[in-house]
Amino acid sequence: MRLGKSIYGPDGKLLLGIGIELTDYYIQRLLDLGVFMIYIDDPLTRDVEIEPLIDEETRLKAVNAVKKALLLASGTMKDKRGILEASGLVEAVDMITDELATKKRTLISVLDLKCYNNYTYEHSVNCCVLGLIMGINSSYNEFKLRNLGLGLLLHDIGKMLIPNEILNKPGTLDPFEFKQIMAHPQNGYRLLQHDDSIPPVARIICLQHHERCDGSGYPRSLAGDSIHEFSKIAAVVDVYDALTSDRVYRRAYRPHQAVAYIKAQSGHRFDNYTVQGFLKHIAPYPLGTTVRLTTGDEAVVVALNEKAPDRPTVRLFRDKFGTDIDPVQEIDLSKEENVHILEVVS
Repeated sequence: MRLGKSIYGPDGKLLLGIGIELTDYYIQRLLDLGVFMIYIDDPLTRDVEIEPLIDEETRLKAVNAVKKALLLASGTMKDKRGILEASGLVEAVDMITDELATKKRTLISVLDLKCYNNYTYEHSVNCCVLGLIMGINSSYNEFKLRNLGLGLLLHDIGKMLIPNEILNKPGTLDPFEFKQIMAHPQNGYRLLQHDDSIPPVARIICLQHHERCDGSGYPRSLAGDSIHEFSKIAAVVDVYDALTSDRVYRRAYRPHQAVAYIKAQSGHRFDNYTVQGFLKHIAPYPLGTTVRLTTGDEAVVVALNEKAPDRPTVRLFRDKFGTDIDPVQEIDLSKEENVHILEVVS
């Protein structure tokens, strides 16, 4: 089994190069380093081109900018909490925006986001990427994109005031611990409240990203139009990225499972218009996913369909009787109305 795509560490250094044989030692070391999703070199999908959503250098700069800002705001890097260095955050948002606009990709596979298990900082960058794709495709101007991106990078800053043993607790939180978790939007807002380098709307995103359209959210139980447009975006991307991430208290959802959850909450907890815009850019079945079709055949996803994200092109390799299909066949599910994906195999 060989590596299908090079892996870089959180510091940007190459961990393992494409094509290297994945021994038990390498696999365990990757797990120890928090790398939990990789591409495998498979003859069946060797011709499938994988282009990163954003470059490793851009992601690294964004993660480092978020890390520095969060540590500064929480006081970890100073004797007291201080003003953020917003220039690094602005630069990160602008770099991500430029790359997304240039590459013109609209569909996101989960492996575009899940690089390392450094949840605190990677989550913020992932939410920024997801939100900016939505903003770009909604024709937001530069000013709105920058404000949205900054808010998403900083939306969880209040968690820096919560002890790690609570954030990473594998069991059920007690009432006191849960109260601390629920206070993080207000705490984050207070951390940013007197920082003139952070635009007001970014602070609003921080404060409102756990509000829900039916009034069931927190901290203020806001509903409907009382919630800012950007906060509605933040609510959806925050939940999607959290669901598709491994946590100490549960395993990650598969993309199609997370999509199903978001759909089920649309029009209730999440704004319906926002959800519809979000789902246009999420691939429920990423490249390389092995699926079983309603025909009983097994296939692997080899191309995404921008106009129908849940109807990719698949390559059939095993029939319903368990016999290898040779030569393999491809079908575009967007053109086969009677054939559907029944389940994800791997």
